[in-house]
Amino acid sequence: MKTRLLALVFLAACAGDDSGDSGGGSDSTGALGSSSGDGFVASTGADSSSGGGGNTTSGSTSDASTSADSSGSGESGASTGSNDSSGSGETGDSVTVCEGPADCPAGECETGSCLGPAPGCSLDEVQNAPGNNWGDSYSVDGRCYCDSTFDHAVGEIEVDTPYGVMTVLEICEAIGPGPGAEGNPVYNDIQCGNGPPNDAGDEDWCPGRVDQGVDGCCTAGPLWDLSVFAE
Repeated sequence: MKTRLLALVFLAACAGDDSGDSGGGSDSTGALGSSSGDGFVASTGADSSSGGGGNTTSGSTSDASTSADSSGSGESGASTGSNDSSGSGETGDSVTVCEGPADCPAGECETGSCLGPAPGCSLDEVQNAPGNNWGDSYSVDGRCYCDSTFDHAVGEIEVDTPYGVMTVLEICEAIGPGPGAEGNPVYNDIQCGNGPPNDAGDEDWCPGRVDQGVDGCCTAGPLWDLSVFAE
């Protein structure tokens, strides 16, 4: 009798252990499901454990890729914005005096000013070589100065500046004549190749330098320095 009772107790104990193992397996599956649900594609099937790890890695890589694309887009947007601003004839009030090509984004420094591509200009559209007497502005030591008779109604053009709307003539008079154009890069339009163009038409396809023939038409210098209006 005692032997039969011991056997029954032993069987009951074994049954309890099996039930516990089954419950532990269920808890493990629940943990995987919770982990795979944290922003990643849930894994399914018998390979859920290894699949969950793979999905986690995939999700992390996707996030990194998205971040890189966003950064690249931002940089591209910044570059484009700068060109658009310069091309619209807008002006600035910061001066960069260069000592050599390494100081300039386009790698070109002349008489203390960084030079670069004139916004929206293409040498393919240049109709003929500009005359040396076409110049309306020049650059030196990081500044653009007007040197013009203000023909073709250029003096009447209104420009939107950080200090309000002004005419070209008002801006040029405030900036002053500077040290003189001799020995410095000379440009066809009134703001060293950055616009605005006058109504003659030639500054639309050759806004830049007039002292280098056709090759200089699409080379621009600095913007006007408008810090005089901040005083």
